[in-house]
Amino acid sequence: MRCLIFLCLFIRHKQPLIFRKFILAIIFVFLSISSFAHPHDSLENQSPVRKGRWIAIIGGVINSGTVVKPDSSISNKKFSNNYAFNISGYKFIKNRLGIGVVFDIARSSNEELFLNESEVFNLGPSVRYYLANLDQGGAFVQSAVIYSRFYDRIALLDISNPVDKVLKGRGPGIAFGLGYSYVFKDIVSLEIGFRLTYSWLTGETVDQIANTNVDTDFRRFSFSFSFGLGILIGK
Repeated sequence: MRCLIFLCLFIRHKQPLIFRKFILAIIFVFLSISSFAHPHDSLENQSPVRKGRWIAIIGGVINSGTVVKPDSSISNKKFSNNYAFNISGYKFIKNRLGIGVVFDIARSSNEELFLNESEVFNLGPSVRYYLANLDQGGAFVQSAVIYSRFYDRIALLDISNPVDKVLKGRGPGIAFGLGYSYVFKDIVSLEIGFRLTYSWLTGETVDQIANTNVDTDFRRFSFSFSFGLGILIGK
């Protein structure tokens, strides 16, 4: 309950509207499901996310493609490469409540007249809570405090000497997520969910066109949807 009060106070402090709506949705779902989820000893003992167990989760997406436009007089090809890779692990200190760590890295590259590359790295401690006592997993909420690094580059390619504009930074952030886990044979878990990440970054903008290097403080907001596979360890 203290965490919910903290979230309500936090989202009132000049956060983006979509960020506030997302957090309020998580709070609403949490309260709605929790109001119907009354713990029973038999269900607690049957739950795969019981005290003393561990879960390790891995997920990722890779996407690569080429678009050919024969009717274009400027550029007839567009290349794209994108991947995301994430790992997380939790130790259940109580039934349905796990503490652990999350790590994810993502990279995207799109090339036509301009080359646009970006990379994101996040790492930090995390808490996950399952909302009901089910023998095959169930819905969960999770949050994390992260260290984030971000890199973004734009280059003009249709000239003899490409010129770059780079934005990069690092700093703290927070992440909130909601998902569903389906467990087979008390061991293998299929994971699906979405997560919102908000980071406060300090870095620099390097602009070769204007020949400038400027210290930059900026914020980064992202929304991600993911699939993963988990392994439960312990009795």
